Amino acid sequence: MAYDEWHDRAADSKESGRLDRYVKDELFNITWWSTGDILIKTLGLKDCSNVNMLDFGSGWGRVAHTLNTHCPGISYQGVELTKEHAERSHQVLSGFPNSKVDHIDFFLYETEQRFTHALCLRLMNFLSDEEKVKALKKLHSLLDDNGRVFISIPNRLNPLHRLLNNNEPLYSGRKLNQFVRESGFRIDSSGSYNFIPPRFGLGFNAVLRGLERLLRVVPLIRYLGGLSYVTATKI
Repeated sequence: MAYDEWHDRAADSKESGRLDRYVKDELFNITWWSTGDILIKTLGLKDCSNVNMLDFGSGWGRVAHTLNTHCPGISYQGVELTKEHAERSHQVLSGFPNSKVDHIDFFLYETEQRFTHALCLRLMNFLSDEEKVKALKKLHSLLDDNGRVFISIPNRLNPLHRLLNNNEPLYSGRKLNQFVRESGFRIDSSGSYNFIPPRFGLGFNAVLRGLERLLRVVPLIRYLGGLSYVTATKI
């Protein structure tokens, strides 16, 4: 299963030592600055005390840390298949009592709780088509009425992805939108982000944030960022 392949890659980051480097050097880098920025903007996260967020494939807590830092009062539930990442996220989120991560296969995750928002970041591209449908329908079932979802995948149209050819599965944002619609959601917005390479290591309040935001809305260029995204509402 493709989900297992994704898990194996994530576990390997601990064995190779990359996970510790990520936590040390990349917690506030532009990848997670820009992800946090676009989540706050596109999902309208203003009064975060009313936000109850589910994150499918939450990694080691970068996004959760960003959301908690810039949206005080948010409630966050991560679901993470890889034990090493789940353990690291507990340390990253130790200062945020309303956030937690469960180490469990998302497809086996059960709860009576319903969520106002859901995330799936840089994971859906690793799933088989059958798993994509299954995952989206499960996200749909776990959301409140009119709950909103944000999904991102590496952008097949991005020149760097094509140049580096890092063997990460790529498919089009249009195909992602199709899966989302067919799973019972109404598309609210789509586009791309991460135009400025992550290795710049810029923070949330960097001056270049204005440029990153501008590139998201410039015709044609707005589809060439490193990550494609779609936001949608449960119907």
